Amino acid sequence: MAAAITGGYRGRVVARPGSDRDGLYVGVNYHYLVGVRYEQADLALQLGTDGAGLLTLNPLGPSPLDVARIHAASGTGRAIDVGVGVVRDGLAVGFSVTDLANRITWTGVTRTTYSLGNLFTGTGLNLSRRLSLDAAIYASTANVERKRRPALAASLRINQ
Repeated sequence: MAAAITGGYRGRVVARPGSDRDGLYVGVNYHYLVGVRYEQADLALQLGTDGAGLLTLNPLGPSPLDVARIHAASGTGRAIDVGVGVVRDGLAVGFSVTDLANRITWTGVTRTTYSLGNLFTGTGLNLSRRLSLDAAIYASTANVERKRRPALAASLRINQ
Protein backbone atom coordinates (compact mmCIF):
# COMPACT_ATOMS: atom_id res chain seq x y z
CA MET A 1 0.00 0.00 0.00
CA ALA A 2 1.36 3.41 -0.89
CA ALA A 3 0.38 7.07 -1.12
CA ALA A 4 1.37 9.35 -4.00
CA ILE A 5 2.31 13.01 -4.22
CA THR A 6 1.76 14.00 -7.85
CA GLY A 7 2.95 16.89 -10.00
CA GLY A 8 2.20 17.23 -13.68
CA TYR A 9 2.27 19.26 -16.88
CA ARG A 10 -0.47 19.71 -19.49
CA GLY A 11 0.04 21.48 -22.78
CA ARG A 12 -1.48 22.05 -26.22
CA VAL A 13 0.15 22.78 -29.53
CA VAL A 14 -2.28 24.65 -31.81
CA ALA A 15 -2.76 22.88 -35.15
CA ARG A 16 -4.77 25.61 -36.93
CA PRO A 17 -4.99 29.22 -35.85
CA GLY A 18 -8.53 30.22 -34.96
CA SER A 19 -9.61 26.73 -33.80
CA ASP A 20 -10.54 26.41 -30.12
CA ARG A 21 -10.09 22.61 -29.91
CA ASP A 22 -7.91 21.36 -32.76
CA GLY A 23 -4.34 20.57 -31.81
CA LEU A 24 -1.89 18.22 -30.21
CA TYR A 25 -2.32 17.71 -26.47
CA VAL A 26 0.39 16.34 -24.19
CA GLY A 27 0.42 15.51 -20.51
CA VAL A 28 2.96 14.14 -18.02
CA ASN A 29 2.54 13.20 -14.35
CA TYR A 30 5.34 12.40 -11.91
CA HIS A 31 4.31 10.50 -8.78
CA TYR A 32 6.51 10.45 -5.69
CA LEU A 33 5.43 7.29 -3.87
CA VAL A 34 5.50 6.84 -0.11
CA GLY A 35 5.20 3.18 0.88
CA VAL A 36 3.05 2.60 3.94
CA ARG A 37 2.79 -1.22 4.11
CA TYR A 38 4.16 -4.18 2.14
CA GLU A 39 2.83 -7.71 2.63
CA GLN A 40 3.60 -10.88 0.68
CA ALA A 41 2.81 -14.46 1.64
CA ASP A 42 4.29 -17.55 -0.01
CA LEU A 43 3.00 -21.06 0.58
CA ALA A 44 4.91 -24.26 -0.25
CA LEU A 45 3.18 -27.62 0.23
CA GLN A 46 4.83 -30.96 -0.54
CA LEU A 47 2.96 -34.19 0.23
CA GLY A 48 4.97 -37.42 -0.12
CA THR A 49 3.29 -40.77 -0.64
CA ASP A 50 4.45 -44.34 -0.23
CA GLY A 51 4.00 -47.25 -2.68
CA ALA A 52 0.38 -47.75 -1.55
CA GLY A 53 -0.45 -44.10 -2.20
CA LEU A 54 -0.70 -43.18 1.48
CA LEU A 55 0.81 -40.06 2.92
CA THR A 56 4.26 -40.60 4.33
CA LEU A 57 6.95 -38.47 5.90
CA ASN A 58 10.50 -38.40 4.61
CA PRO A 59 12.61 -37.32 7.62
CA LEU A 60 15.49 -36.37 5.31
CA GLY A 61 13.29 -34.31 2.99
CA PRO A 62 12.16 -30.71 3.28
CA SER A 63 9.36 -29.59 5.55
CA PRO A 64 5.99 -30.62 4.07
CA LEU A 65 4.44 -27.19 4.68
CA ASP A 66 6.18 -23.83 4.71
CA VAL A 67 4.48 -20.45 4.94
CA ALA A 68 6.66 -17.37 4.44
CA ARG A 69 5.55 -13.85 5.31
CA ILE A 70 7.56 -10.99 3.85
CA HIS A 71 6.66 -7.54 5.15
CA ALA A 72 7.90 -3.97 5.53
CA ALA A 73 6.46 -0.78 7.00
CA SER A 74 8.03 1.95 4.85
CA GLY A 75 9.49 2.70 1.45
CA THR A 76 9.85 5.37 -1.23
CA GLY A 77 9.61 5.30 -5.00
CA ARG A 78 8.31 6.88 -8.20
CA ALA A 79 6.04 6.39 -11.18
CA ILE A 80 5.49 8.38 -14.39
CA ASP A 81 2.39 8.76 -16.60
CA VAL A 82 2.58 10.08 -20.19
CA GLY A 83 -0.27 10.87 -22.56
CA VAL A 84 -0.78 12.42 -25.98
CA GLY A 85 -3.93 13.23 -27.91
CA VAL A 86 -4.85 14.77 -31.26
CA VAL A 87 -8.06 16.66 -32.01
CA ARG A 88 -8.92 17.48 -35.62
CA ASP A 89 -12.34 18.62 -36.92
CA GLY A 90 -14.20 17.19 -33.93
CA LEU A 91 -12.42 13.79 -34.02
CA ALA A 92 -10.28 13.04 -30.95
CA VAL A 93 -7.70 10.25 -30.70
CA GLY A 94 -5.49 9.70 -27.67
CA PHE A 95 -2.90 7.34 -26.24
CA SER A 96 -1.48 7.09 -22.74
CA VAL A 97 0.93 4.96 -20.76
CA THR A 98 0.67 4.88 -16.97
CA ASP A 99 3.02 3.74 -14.23
CA LEU A 100 6.21 3.90 -16.30
CA ALA A 101 9.30 3.13 -14.20
CA ASN A 102 6.96 2.28 -11.32
CA ARG A 103 9.05 1.18 -8.35
CA ILE A 104 9.17 1.35 -4.58
CA THR A 105 12.28 0.53 -2.58
CA TRP A 106 11.12 -0.91 0.73
CA THR A 107 13.23 -0.50 3.88
CA GLY A 108 13.37 -2.85 6.84
CA VAL A 109 12.04 -5.86 4.92
CA THR A 110 11.51 -8.84 7.23
CA ARG A 111 10.91 -12.48 6.30
CA THR A 112 9.28 -14.85 8.79
CA THR A 113 8.91 -18.54 7.91
CA TYR A 114 6.49 -20.92 9.59
CA SER A 115 7.11 -24.65 9.00
CA LEU A 116 5.17 -27.79 9.76
CA GLY A 117 7.74 -30.46 10.55
CA ASN A 118 5.45 -33.51 10.68
CA LEU A 119 2.22 -34.22 8.82
CA PHE A 120 0.97 -36.57 11.50
CA THR A 121 0.90 -34.00 14.25
CA GLY A 122 -0.79 -30.63 14.16
CA THR A 123 0.53 -27.15 14.28
CA GLY A 124 -0.73 -23.83 15.54
CA LEU A 125 -0.21 -20.44 13.95
CA ASN A 126 -0.78 -17.35 16.07
CA LEU A 127 -2.46 -14.82 13.79
CA SER A 128 -2.63 -12.24 16.59
CA ARG A 129 -2.50 -12.19 20.40
CA ARG A 130 -6.14 -13.27 20.55
CA LEU A 131 -6.61 -15.39 17.42
CA SER A 132 -4.83 -18.61 16.38
CA LEU A 133 -5.28 -21.15 13.61
CA ASP A 134 -4.68 -24.84 14.43
CA ALA A 135 -4.37 -27.44 11.67
CA ALA A 136 -3.50 -31.12 11.30
CA ILE A 137 -3.30 -33.53 8.37
CA TYR A 138 -3.91 -37.19 9.09
CA ALA A 139 -5.12 -40.42 7.47
CA SER A 140 -8.72 -41.50 7.91
CA THR A 141 -11.08 -44.29 6.76
CA ALA A 142 -14.20 -42.16 7.38
CA ASN A 143 -15.50 -42.39 3.81
CA VAL A 144 -18.00 -44.52 1.90
CA GLU A 145 -15.35 -46.87 0.47
CA ARG A 146 -13.65 -47.27 3.88
CA LYS A 147 -10.33 -46.55 2.17
CA ARG A 148 -7.53 -44.82 3.96
CA ARG A 149 -7.37 -41.21 2.69
CA PRO A 150 -5.74 -38.00 3.87
CA ALA A 151 -7.92 -35.66 5.91
CA LEU A 152 -7.45 -32.11 7.16
CA ALA A 153 -8.64 -30.73 10.48
CA ALA A 154 -8.57 -26.98 11.09
CA SER A 155 -9.89 -24.79 13.89
CA LEU A 156 -9.81 -21.16 14.93
CA ARG A 157 -8.78 -20.62 18.55
CA ILE A 158 -9.78 -17.43 20.37
CA ASN A 159 -7.43 -16.74 23.27
CA GLN A 160 -8.64 -14.81 26.33
